[in-house]
Amino acid sequence: MPRNEVMRHMLDENVGVVIGRQGLAVGDNQLWNLVTISQIITDFNLFYQGGGLIAPLYIYPDEHKEDIFTTTERGYNIAPDLLDRFSKLWPQFQPEQLFYYVYAILHSNQYRERFAQYLRMDFPRIPFTEDYELFSKLAEIGKELADIHLLKSPRLSPPLARYQGSGSNDMVEFIKYDQTSGFVQINPDKHFEGITPELWNYHIGGYQVLHKYLKDRKGNPLADPIHYCRMVTAMALTIDLQERIYKIIGTIIQ
Repeated sequence: MPRNEVMRHMLDENVGVVIGRQGLAVGDNQLWNLVTISQIITDFNLFYQGGGLIAPLYIYPDEHKEDIFTTTERGYNIAPDLLDRFSKLWPQFQPEQLFYYVYAILHSNQYRERFAQYLRMDFPRIPFTEDYELFSKLAEIGKELADIHLLKSPRLSPPLARYQGSGSNDMVEFIKYDQTSGFVQINPDKHFEGITPELWNYHIGGYQVLHKYLKDRKGNPLADPIHYCRMVTAMALTIDLQERIYKIIGTIIQ
C-alpha cells in the first residue's frame, strides 16, 4: 500500500538508508547484512523475506497539510536533541556526518558480529563516540560507501570485471561460475571475468547479489553488461572499505 508520509520525501533530492530487522532472513551462516542506500522510493520487499524500511536523511514540508516545519526549507530526519548534543560537543559537526557515520557502522563486521543476537530480533542500535577524529573518519568512509553503492563514485571506472566473448548474443541462458578462472558464463559465447569467490559469494539484504542479478534476467538479454561490471567493482571496494573500518573502529564496539 502507498506510504506517502515517508516516500514523498524521496521524490525530492534525498538519500535514505534502507534497513531491516529480520536478521534470520540472511541465513544461518551469514552476518546481518540487511542494509543498503537509495536516492529513490524503495519497495518494502527489497530484502529477502521483505522488511526493508527507508530512513531518509532529509524531510520536506507538506504544503497540503499542517506540518512541523515553520519554514518551507527541508529539515533533517534526525532527533533534534541528538543534533543539539553533537553540535555542542563538536562546533564543526554537520548533520550529514551523522548519517554517513551510521552507514559506516552498519557495514562494520565487528558490529555485526558483536550484536548478531540483537540484530536477529530488532532494528540496529548505533554506538557513538566522543572522539571527533574517529567520528569524522568513519563518516568519510560512510560517504564513500554510499557513493559506491549508488554507483556514482569515480572509483568505479574503469571496472575491475570485464565482459568477454564474441558475437552479439547477450542472452542470459544459464549462470555458471568457475572459481578457478573467475569466470561467470551466461551463454556459450559470453562471460564475465575477474570475479573472485569472495565477490561471487557476497550478500546484501539476504541475497547473493551477483547471482541474483543474473538470475532475475535469465531468458532475457543483458541491457547493460557494463553495469554488472560496475556492480562487481562496487562490491570489491566495499570489502576494502570494510577492512578500513575494521582497522580504525577502535573502542566503539565493546
